[in-house]
Amino acid sequence: MIERIVFKNEATLFAVARLRLDRGTARQGRLVTITGLMPGLAVGEAVSLEGTWVDDRHYGATYQVAAYHPHAPEGPEGIQRYLGSGLLPGVGPATAERIVAVFAEKTLEILEQSPDLLTRVKGMSARRAADIGAAWAAQRETRALALFLQQHEVSPALAPRIQAQYGAEAVEIVRRDPYQLARDIRGIGFRTADEIARKLGLPEHSPQRTAAAAAYVLSLATDDGHCFLPKTQVVAQTAGLINLPEEPVLDAITAAQRERHLVIEGDNVYLPSIHTSETGLARRLYLLQRTSRPVAAGEADHAILQTAAAATGVLLSEGQREALALALREPASIITGGPGSGKTTALRALIAVLERREVRYCLAAPTGRAARRLTEATDRPASTLHRLLDFAPGSEEFLHNPDRPLPYQFGIVDEASMIDVVLAYHLGQALPPDAQLLLVGDVDQLPSVGPGNVLRDLIGSGRIPYAKLTTLFRQARDSKIIQHALAIRDGTLHGRPPDSDDFFFVEERRPDQAVDKIVRLVGERIPRRFDLDPIQDIQVLCPVNRGAVGVGALNSALQSALNGKRLARSLSWGGQRFAAGDKVMQTRNNYDLNVFNGDVGQVMAVDMEAQTLHVDYGNAASSSIVAYGTRDLDELQLAYAASVHKSQGSEYPCIVLLLLPQHGPMLRRDVLYTAVTRAKRLCVIVGSTDAIARAVRTSDPEARNTRLKERLRERLGTE
Repeated sequence: MIERIVFKNEATLFAVARLRLDRGTARQGRLVTITGLMPGLAVGEAVSLEGTWVDDRHYGATYQVAAYHPHAPEGPEGIQRYLGSGLLPGVGPATAERIVAVFAEKTLEILEQSPDLLTRVKGMSARRAADIGAAWAAQRETRALALFLQQHEVSPALAPRIQAQYGAEAVEIVRRDPYQLARDIRGIGFRTADEIARKLGLPEHSPQRTAAAAAYVLSLATDDGHCFLPKTQVVAQTAGLINLPEEPVLDAITAAQRERHLVIEGDNVYLPSIHTSETGLARRLYLLQRTSRPVAAGEADHAILQTAAAATGVLLSEGQREALALALREPASIITGGPGSGKTTALRALIAVLERREVRYCLAAPTGRAARRLTEATDRPASTLHRLLDFAPGSEEFLHNPDRPLPYQFGIVDEASMIDVVLAYHLGQALPPDAQLLLVGDVDQLPSVGPGNVLRDLIGSGRIPYAKLTTLFRQARDSKIIQHALAIRDGTLHGRPPDSDDFFFVEERRPDQAVDKIVRLVGERIPRRFDLDPIQDIQVLCPVNRGAVGVGALNSALQSALNGKRLARSLSWGGQRFAAGDKVMQTRNNYDLNVFNGDVGQVMAVDMEAQTLHVDYGNAASSSIVAYGTRDLDELQLAYAASVHKSQGSEYPCIVLLLLPQHGPMLRRDVLYTAVTRAKRLCVIVGSTDAIARAVRTSDPEARNTRLKERLRERLGTE
């Protein structure tokens, strides 16, 4: 019988408990520790367990549970302990005692069949009785699903997510079509659904499996930035994935289109959500062109600029004046330019004009760090796009849409090169038809991590007006970081870049020696010479995540060097160890915790027993502590080093970039340019001259399958 629950995570079903052994066992009456996935575990419950004894470093001799079989508690005393254990929200020991005093051995039957009778308990209202009945039904359904999964050798840890999506129909849906899980539930992909289907005995050559495999192939393509794949490629890759001839695969894909699980457009195959985003964004921009009421429609440039001069007192360059007039006059427009070209100054002038004319506007950026930078640059509040559009995590929907548009006349989005086609679509949907939209960004940087190439496609279409700022201002002209960055962008950097006060190159071809040099630079040389903190001020960047010269290897080496003494008390999760003092990054927007993709913080404390980390995302002025349980730890990664992609939208006092021939296809001009432009005060590159030369030579941006540019030309061609 369960005597005490030491730790329980409702999201993963992992628990640590103390169990009193029953009669008939060799250790009769003894208390032992058990750990494992145990759905609905409660004090007072009798259980049968299968597993093995292990020597746990925290709990000593522990029974590690592989299979868990609960039994209903017997007798009034057992039922009372069971209900009062915290199993049901709002039912503590006192309430449990009152319920059992009325119903005795029939208590569980009443909860199951007639919870309305709970009103016979003194002080129990009809509403509270209904809430308790609903809570009992919910935990019963989750437990039934978890045990169903366990019986088929599927991890019961999936049960809470599946139950939340399907409710009482969960078991039936899993039994009927496990592949629906991959379509409906974030975090459950084809491989997990396929494993469930195999263990449930579904045929390997079923059309359901083939269609799900094709969707998986397309989802992998979106990870590479593609909006679609050619039909022949989808068929070939799907056939290879599930070992089927191509003919039945093509038949299954055609059937999946009829069921709207895939979209076939000519020779191209889309996931429905991506096709909706690409076509919907083009339609929305067309609508804005026809229905928007620009702030300065019909006004001459000199009138606009007189207002700007009066509002700001700033002398703008010719390019900035043209950009300002364009933004105020056009329904949708773009301001692009490299570092030091005056985008921020033009943006501040625009804001001044909007405020002088009492135009309601909003400022937003794709990530939390980019939004904070925008706030600092403009001295005006800015938010993430997800926050602006009011993303609802439970429904995975944006609450601002055509039926509930944003309450603004003018939308301004910075770091627009980071926006993928799905987010751009939802932004367009949320804008009022008479509003204006301005996108600001550097088109020469890396494209978005998600699918599409929105900023380049909008400019390349020739249908969205844009201004490109090219004048380099004095402060930028004095910065070797910016000078070298522009030389990289333009392909005019030849050979090894010369060292200066703010830019250094350290030659090293050998991977192990390059990693060692980075560790010494970050841990000793840069802090000593430039008075920079190795955790707060220095960010190591790398073009790739995996391998001996990837982000993972760098993080391991830097963690050992900078925080090795604390690793004895660390929490292991997902192949990483986290200890107090570690630098970490959030890798996904999490609105429950109020942290966002790309946010960087520092671990302040580790609770080994509760399996919890406390991370500070604050700054020098204030702290912001977030507690991570096992449910959210997979969203966290070490951040001593980060990929160049992950650094987009951020700036750091110092960046140290590893660049070696082993980085292969990622040795590209846009990757190197994006990395260097992340540095504000100091940039150090460790690597080989030939790796830099190859990156500068490789000027073609990554090819992405997208038709946004063509759709814009088709829709706006006659306007």
